[in-house]
Amino acid sequence: MQSRSTAGWVGPAAVAGFGAALLAFLSMTTSMVVGVVGSMGRYPEAMLDYAVPAITFAAEHQAVPMLILGVTLFVTCLLLTRRSASVPGAVLAGLIGAVVATVIALVGTFAILLVTDGSDVRARMLAEMLASAGIGVAQVLIVGAPLSVLAAVLLVVWHRSRGLTGPDPVE
Repeated sequence: MQSRSTAGWVGPAAVAGFGAALLAFLSMTTSMVVGVVGSMGRYPEAMLDYAVPAITFAAEHQAVPMLILGVTLFVTCLLLTRRSASVPGAVLAGLIGAVVATVIALVGTFAILLVTDGSDVRARMLAEMLASAGIGVAQVLIVGAPLSVLAAVLLVVWHRSRGLTGPDPVE
């Protein structure tokens, strides 16, 4: 079995965590652009005029939640590789990482709504703000959870195939 140095864990955990977040971001951006372009079927000359704002909107509204997902998954994967994890444990860790990232993104989005809207907040109903924040980060869980689980499982399988994890020696 190879040595379990911290340097051997950080790189793969970063690739797994931030790779899953990047794939989720690209998936959501592509979905948004395809939806906008698909709705412009009758006006093909206007497709480009609407596709670029869709990409900008996705970048503005999904970059921070996906960054939160990436950081959360990085920490989850780092913790996962520091112990002998099984594939079911990796599935659970991936799900927990996605749920934690979703909760953090929801709280952060709600806080941003409260801070940036200023006087407008008094005019809005609380339910409307919660719905707006919830819709903005729901894709973190919907798109991010399967990719989080996949990243965690692939990381455990990769570490096992390299002999980097395994049963801890009994002392």
